[in-house]
Amino acid sequence: MGDEMIKRFIQELRYARKVTHENIIRIHDIIPLGRSYAISMEYFPSHTLADELQGERPINIKRGIKIIFDVCRGISVAHQLNIVHRDLKPLNILINDQSMVKVVDFGVAAVTNNSGTRLTRVGTLLGTPAYVAPEQVRSRAIDARTDIYSLGVVMYEVFTGRPPYTGDDMSILFQHVEGNLTRPIDVNSNIPPALDAIIRKAMSVDPDKRFHNVDELRKSLVDLSRQLS
Repeated sequence: MGDEMIKRFIQELRYARKVTHENIIRIHDIIPLGRSYAISMEYFPSHTLADELQGERPINIKRGIKIIFDVCRGISVAHQLNIVHRDLKPLNILINDQSMVKVVDFGVAAVTNNSGTRLTRVGTLLGTPAYVAPEQVRSRAIDARTDIYSLGVVMYEVFTGRPPYTGDDMSILFQHVEGNLTRPIDVNSNIPPALDAIIRKAMSVDPDKRFHNVDELRKSLVDLSRQLS
């Protein structure tokens, strides 16, 4: 990473410090240590959502909805500041013993302007292949809907017990772009049709066909929860 990229990276981390919400791990400071930097952040004793998915079994529907709902609450605040996380995945979702949920690792977050253009260099894929959106693979402009796609992938894994696409990294990236998704309900027949539709909408290859924002996704989850009550 060159000096200019490091400068941009630090600039965006400092901007990410503005994100304050109970469902977000707070970044306190960026500390220079010679030619490297350390990030001090909120301490939160917890385990990750990835830990809960290790058995490759789906999570209870109501519990899973609550987890995703809380993630949406936190991410919504970041999006209001034009900050896109762009690496949402189970490893970055923390849960404590009281079922409090917090999103961590805004280290690859991107500040976007109102047109969706990211401030970091185009052409650099930042994120985890299993969870990146098609527009990230194609090095196109990103916005809040990029995080919604990643959340869709997380939901798929939460409610089916397995990721939507498998293989080596290049194969997975290709599958994200192609979008030949096996319906979640075909993997786990216990998934309500409305939840199946929510997941598939969030994972639409075309950003315009996804939820427009995480608040819209969250409302769909609230409506579903009422149906399940």
